[in-house]
Amino acid sequence: MYYSSGNYEAFARPKKPEGVDNKSAYIVGSGLAALTAACYLVRDGQMKGDRVHILEKDSIPGGACDGYKFENVGYVMRGGREMDNHFEVMWDLFHSIPSIETEGVSVLDEYYWLNKEDPNYSLCRATENRGQDAHTDGKFDISDKGAMEIMKLFFTPNEDLQDKRITDFFDDEVFNSNFWLYWRTMFAFENWHSALEMKLYIQRFIHHIGGLPDFKALRFTKYNQYESMILPMVKYLESYGVQFHFGVKVTNVEFDCNEQRKLATDQEASRLTDVKADFEKKWQVWMEEQKQILSQTEQRLTERQNKILEAFKGAEDQIAAANKELNTSISGTLDTMDDKITKILIANKNPDQQ
Repeated sequence: MYYSSGNYEAFARPKKPEGVDNKSAYIVGSGLAALTAACYLVRDGQMKGDRVHILEKDSIPGGACDGYKFENVGYVMRGGREMDNHFEVMWDLFHSIPSIETEGVSVLDEYYWLNKEDPNYSLCRATENRGQDAHTDGKFDISDKGAMEIMKLFFTPNEDLQDKRITDFFDDEVFNSNFWLYWRTMFAFENWHSALEMKLYIQRFIHHIGGLPDFKALRFTKYNQYESMILPMVKYLESYGVQFHFGVKVTNVEFDCNEQRKLATDQEASRLTDVKADFEKKWQVWMEEQKQILSQTEQRLTERQNKILEAFKGAEDQIAAANKELNTSISGTLDTMDDKITKILIANKNPDQQ
């Protein structure tokens, strides 16, 4: 593998590789990385477009940057990436990709103009208590001890971090700081995550530190990333004749490996005639299963409710019978008492009759 440093090679045009006209490329998937590989094969590798094949199991390109409205599901938009001014490979590529909206300019031009005229920043970095400003006020609020904990992690060799968590290096001096609030909300870290991953992120995005409090280090696209990134790349590749094969799922690739090369010799691919229809069919089956489960659950609940109602009704009947019997008994007792009281009163009025 050849690695370069600096950016002078980004402006040089490579020579045409020997034998490239007799070579073909098969790329599995059509996400951002796959499309990038195809673009470099065409631009720098100077491979003929019709010899570049992109195999995609879905019905549209983009991978996690896709955007599609599925019936019975809704609109799905999985991808969203935060970009910065040191995405060297990305900016190198997009300066060669023509805009599909503005004639005569590149996608990079559009990025640059947009973020120059409307730079990204946040007036309120964090909220609390259901929308109130947390008043981080652009401060990191971290002690010298917390800063030293971060430095210790930064200079620890990678091999010593293989089985370590962030909590093995940081304590509340870091975790209770604004720095950690900024960092974990920017990069989705948890306290228990890998210490090695944390170190690698610090190395990769150390230039972001100054922009953490207000997001000013970030760059954004004009539209969603499917329309702003994926579609221009697809149009560029199609203009060179690159072959897109949708509805194709690769299940296995066999390689012939030796000391000189690693060559893919065979692949197993199943063509999905209609990915959307297949998905919707599976969705309908799942929905029917859920309806049956719901119906069975409702039936069981209804039966249980009826049993409870029957039990209550039986209890009500027993209570009504008991009340009736009690009322009859009380009425009889009162009638008897009335008779006795009447006789006593009559006797008291006519003492001579006794």
